[in-house]
Amino acid sequence: MQIYVGTDISKFHFDAYIEGKTIRLPNRNPKPGIASIEAALEPEKHDYIYFVATGDGDHTFSKTYTQHLKAVELYRLKRKK
Repeated sequence: MQIYVGTDISKFHFDAYIEGKTIRLPNRNPKPGIASIEAALEPEKHDYIYFVATGDGDHTFSKTYTQHLKAVELYRLKRKK
């Protein structure tokens, strides 16, 4: 059984998940592409531990928690504008 819903998560979604129902979000492709599968099989080696969205479709990656907190603060400042 598939349930078509928006992107907000609610108790309805949680209950559907627990009951084993498929929740299908619009504009989401449930099948990964070849590049996604290859990336999962052979992940890139790096020292980054944290990441945060920048708010414009990009991400900031950080090696330390201090750097991550600065990136989060920048994101929050952008979001307030």
